[in-house]
Amino acid sequence: MADTVPRLALDDTRRALALVRERSAEWHLNTDRIGVIGFSAGGFLTTNAAARG
Repeated sequence: MADTVPRLALDDTRRALALVRERSAEWHLNTDRIGVIGFSAGGFLTTNAAARG
């Protein structure tokens, strides 16, 4: 159970990035410039997303 929350949070981060990439043309975004930033718990998610892809 201990790793359930981090895994679910990482899944949410991945889904959010996928959504932004999918709608990048509609929102006029350059897909090469999409990223994640976070502080405190968000920093933990950002690091995990970068490390685990």
